[in-house]
Amino acid sequence: MKNKRLYVFLILCLFLPILFFYFVKALQYFNVVGEIIISALPLLVCISLIFQTTIFILLLRFFKQRWLYVIDYLLALFCLLPIFAPIYIYYYPVQKSYVKSDNAESVLSVFSANILYSNSQMDKLASTIIELSPDVVLLNELTGQQYKELLTTLGSTYPYSYNPQEGLNGYFSKLIPTEFEERVFPIGDSYLILKVSKNNMDYNLYGVHPPALFSNYHVRIRTEYMDEVAAKINLASESKTIVIGDYNMTPWVWGYKYFLQKLPEGFYNAGEKTGFYGSWSISGGYSLPITLIDHALISQNIKITYFTTVKVDGSDHMGLYIEAK
Repeated sequence: MKNKRLYVFLILCLFLPILFFYFVKALQYFNVVGEIIISALPLLVCISLIFQTTIFILLLRFFKQRWLYVIDYLLALFCLLPIFAPIYIYYYPVQKSYVKSDNAESVLSVFSANILYSNSQMDKLASTIIELSPDVVLLNELTGQQYKELLTTLGSTYPYSYNPQEGLNGYFSKLIPTEFEERVFPIGDSYLILKVSKNNMDYNLYGVHPPALFSNYHVRIRTEYMDEVAAKINLASESKTIVIGDYNMTPWVWGYKYFLQKLPEGFYNAGEKTGFYGSWSISGGYSLPITLIDHALISQNIKITYFTTVKVDGSDHMGLYIEAK
């Protein structure tokens, strides 16, 4: 009887992660907790596989009908496939092979990063920007003090810049902005619209940073944020548009899919189908990138020729660097 109870317990443990994943996948449409959990899906799937494999080994160790446990284990993995599929489909199969341009004048280059409002390593960030030498720099969580420190080093190279309200979105640009707009939301998040020209082509650059989710109220504000940005993009749907920044959303949550559906047809993520990478981590964006919340969404009339993540000292995010034409 004791062995039977142990067997039932282990089988339940084998399928417990499956039930948990399907529950939170449905929960994300009704409660912020579900989306927060789903955001860390790659890490959770790895933990689940380790847990289920451990249960499988215990079954093989304590019980004799091994063929039955192999079937149970394979069935559990099969049930996990619909959960794992969105992750794999985003990263693989690798279809994009980007090469950095040897001629900087032939492409529009953009660097974007959430630098973290408490980051004191502006000298290192300035060195990173100088080394990359992008045409436009879009920064999330930029404070007035950080702006002043960066301006001291970058001002001669980037004569056009914007000092935002404390901790919002700012920019540095080598190119003359033909138009500029900022929208600040009540809870302190904002987006920038910067219009620039290079090689006789006009580009609309959106520096975005939707609110992080701490409550269902933040979900509502984020939806309003995404609706407003998407509406502005749709008003100029034929324009060459780049929407880049810290989205506070992974590609497998409903909010990201909602925003993508609101955009004109053909928008794509520059990092999709490039292999596995992450952009944010509790311990630092470059040390253990556990999830992916920084994105560059590109209109179909732009060709991305290069995409990479960039270490940002002092921040919990990786930066994004793209070249486009």
